[in-house]
Amino acid sequence: MTLDALLDALAQRALPTGGWGYRPDQPIHIEPTCMALLALSRQAERFSTVMQAAWAALAAQRQADGSYRL
Repeated sequence: MTLDALLDALAQRALPTGGWGYRPDQPIHIEPTCMALLALSRQAERFSTVMQAAWAALAAQRQADGSYRL
């Protein structure tokens, strides 16, 4: 499989609300979302829509005190 194909597969597995869980049937989790953003950043322009949704989903996870849940 090529890098392009792997990145396409990763982007297609994003949650409809943005971000990624540890498995497809899980809600957003911080770690897999950050790891996916790092991977997709290799072709940030190509995946800008998916990445923007993921950044927004991460921002929504921020607690009032500025922390993030595990």
